[in-house]
Amino acid sequence: MGTGEAAGGTGGTHTSSNTTSRSCLQLLSTATVSWTIHWSNGQSSTVTAQRISNLAGAVLTNTFTGSMKSRCPGSRRPR
Repeated sequence: MGTGEAAGGTGGTHTSSNTTSRSCLQLLSTATVSWTIHWSNGQSSTVTAQRISNLAGAVLTNTFTGSMKSRCPGSRRPR
């Protein structure tokens, strides 16, 4: 579950969950991933990120580093 606020003060909340199956050979692989967040205020944002996985003991950690693109209705592009 997460919350967020888009640029310009237009905020919303989102709830997400994800299940991914990977083989043992893929467990620690890196990958470029993307997903869309649909906010409760009707907006949506697309996230594109690099996934890096790390296994320390019995703890698997996924770190996502990337960017989010969002377009709000009524916003204008700079001239």
